[in-house]
Amino acid sequence: MKRNLLCLALLSVIPEAGAITRYNELVPGLPVFQVEAGDTRAVVHRSLTRMLDAGRPFALIGDTALVSEAMAGEVNAWPETGAWVIDPRDGLGIHGIVTIDADTRTDAFSRWQEDKGADPEPRGRTGRVRFNFVGQRDVALTFDVSSPGAVCRAFSRQMYDTLFGNTSPDAEDRRAFYAEVRRWCQYGDLSYYAAAPRSFVIEPFHDTRDVLLTLTTEWAFIRSEDSAQPARVTYSMWAKTVGDGGGFGFTHRSGTEGYIDKHGNVRNLMDVAIHSGWGGLADRETITAWPLNSTFPFDGNTLVYECDGLDAHLRFDCPFMPRVRRLYPQDTHDGSVAVTNSTRMDVVGNARLTTSPTRKVTFGIDLTYGETKTTETTMSMVRIHSNADTVNHRTTRWMPNLSAISRWFATYDFGGLAWATPLATTLNPHYEILWEVPLMGNEGRVVPYYMIYEAGMNQCNASANCSGWKDRQIGTLPGKARVAWFDAVMLRFPNR
Repeated sequence: MKRNLLCLALLSVIPEAGAITRYNELVPGLPVFQVEAGDTRAVVHRSLTRMLDAGRPFALIGDTALVSEAMAGEVNAWPETGAWVIDPRDGLGIHGIVTIDADTRTDAFSRWQEDKGADPEPRGRTGRVRFNFVGQRDVALTFDVSSPGAVCRAFSRQMYDTLFGNTSPDAEDRRAFYAEVRRWCQYGDLSYYAAAPRSFVIEPFHDTRDVLLTLTTEWAFIRSEDSAQPARVTYSMWAKTVGDGGGFGFTHRSGTEGYIDKHGNVRNLMDVAIHSGWGGLADRETITAWPLNSTFPFDGNTLVYECDGLDAHLRFDCPFMPRVRRLYPQDTHDGSVAVTNSTRMDVVGNARLTTSPTRKVTFGIDLTYGETKTTETTMSMVRIHSNADTVNHRTTRWMPNLSAISRWFATYDFGGLAWATPLATTLNPHYEILWEVPLMGNEGRVVPYYMIYEAGMNQCNASANCSGWKDRQIGTLPGKARVAWFDAVMLRFPNR
């Protein structure tokens, strides 16, 4: 059936001289564009810029490097997925689509269209008058947001109302406004995992398909200018896992949850980690990039992020002076932990509209992060720890508290650990990290940003000694499994 639909979609291809291939019927309501290896940068740029200016979502398939180069002046960030949904309605959303074949890719496009493709409520009021203003208007905005994508959408809507007020701008004014919004705020989904088995195995540890990942991570790449020194430009990179309640995060396949066997051995207990940072990664086949002491019961650093390696000064894909401004969850040893609920954003500056030689909107604004509202979530028998001794990446770990688990078992004498700790069933990381990077020193650089989601499956004896990578290292217990998933987004710093 899907193949028949694809054939019908191919028949509906719109041939257009000097344009990339477009499928109108593949996903109802969402045009799909295919960038081929023979398409020139000029053709790709012209076709996609036309779609951005039209202000409607569309899907895109193609090589990340080719598309990124062609759209260098318009789009600063591309998740390395090879398929995206582009949403230019409020800010610029670039949503990565990770799939294994054409059918699942089409299904993912359709799900996005069903979930997020509906038009937002019309902005504005009835009885608007014609917009007729040239000059500058001061801006002072404050809004609370719960996710990176919400920053760009709220920023776009409030700037629109500030500049146009109760007037009705024409198509040229709106196009100029949204082009400037795209320059300041871009966002999207890195990818979407739904009960996904591991992407790769961390050698020399064992493989497992009993640990799954159900998670979406949002990102935003946001420009800010110092109001006192407009030449001092910074970019914020904000990444956050989204999803509340049950069923989100690292989870066991049904029937493989953690338990304590009749010999007092702790079985199938997870430890998880999220690594997040800048620059290239060591090759997956490089075992030394994942030292044996970089997983539970140890907490040593990995050597995966090469911008924190000895040869970092030789690399062009390492940013200059990245700084962590916020990282959650906070360290804890047991019990409840603070996770973010919302963040206040303050925007101060001006917006200008000029008409010569064409109508153009420009912003001069300082966007700052204000008060962070947090909530408490329970992390029973879990120790959370983030390192602070690296420059270009951070690692946050969720590790089991085996002594607390032993005390719990002594009290309740019940084998199933699902009642005791989320590491035996499903752990929602409620993770976020905010970086700030100056434009000066990074002009023109294209820097990858990677997030790696790691999970281990532990087998430990009654004395809290856990297996390493070898089988039967601890009595008859099997060796530890260690697997991971990863997301990547290519970030382009403009020249000014």
